[in-house]
Amino acid sequence: MVTYQLNQKTVTRKELPLEDTVKSGFAALAEAYLLALPDFQVGRAVICHPNTFSYWHKKRLHKVAAEALSQRLDIDLPEERIHLISESEAVAYYYCRQRIEHSPEFAESLPESEHLLIYDFGAGTVDLSLIRVEWNQAERYPKSWQVKNTLGVPIAGNY
Repeated sequence: MVTYQLNQKTVTRKELPLEDTVKSGFAALAEAYLLALPDFQVGRAVICHPNTFSYWHKKRLHKVAAEALSQRLDIDLPEERIHLISESEAVAYYYCRQRIEHSPEFAESLPESEHLLIYDFGAGTVDLSLIRVEWNQAERYPKSWQVKNTLGVPIAGNY
């Protein structure tokens, strides 16, 4: 139970366990999307998280996602097929793809390597990442990706 003051009244309510709430959200979202695709098989799950997530947060998120998918939807993804990636790494990857697809002059003259400074302003965090990208110039895709540094500030966006 949780007790708090609201409009000069003391309110006591049953506390919802965070883990159960997150599991329910994962399962409901997956269910809504997958029911529309009856013959679709899930091969992997990719989940983005803020840079501020510690090792403990990531392990817990991974566990909650696996349980939500298996318990509610009977989707059994082995641990190695559930991937976590920081939000700013996802932004950097998307940026690289868009640059190649929509910028012919860039695709024609790819640098051997470059550094990307990614700013990700979210509802509750600001994440920064410095990422070194080495390009495969013949095939026009990033051949290696190295996160040099990350920083996350847990106050931003809506706050």
